[in-house]
Amino acid sequence: VEHIAPNDQNRAVQLASDGRESARLAADELRYLVHRMRSPSLSEGFIPALRSFVQGVADRHDLELEFSVSGSERRLSSQVEHAAFRIAQESINNVLRHAGATQAWVVIQYEADRIRLSVSDNGCGFNPDAESDGLMGMRTRAESLGGTLYIQSRKGAGSRIEATLPLGESDA
Repeated sequence: VEHIAPNDQNRAVQLASDGRESARLAADELRYLVHRMRSPSLSEGFIPALRSFVQGVADRHDLELEFSVSGSERRLSSQVEHAAFRIAQESINNVLRHAGATQAWVVIQYEADRIRLSVSDNGCGFNPDAESDGLMGMRTRAESLGGTLYIQSRKGAGSRIEATLPLGESDA
């Protein structure tokens, strides 16, 4: 538009209008995708919602994602399910944004009194001492429920985020 404007103002106005409309449509699409990613239905439970999220990520990105569950699967309190889902979601999104990974693993382990959630990848790694807002948010989420967040990573050696949360009483 900048190059056309001096010679053809009408064409420049049309291009600017078309560009504005394209940007509006792209923003609408982005809002829709973000809404879908951030507003999962946990009504069927944490595992079905997370399995759906992982499958959606695997379908849209060039990342081999493995998902496994061990132990006696059961409903958790809505607070624990929500926190576990958000921690997994943020971890997976971090793999997509920063890791340059070709593979990632999401492992859920139901134990007697807690659930352990692990997201690991074969990406570039990072300095775990330099916690970002996202990592601090995951830690705060886990600790607010009496859980823990463990971060293991080395440059060039992938990463692993592990959250351990108390099971809590199911309110489902």
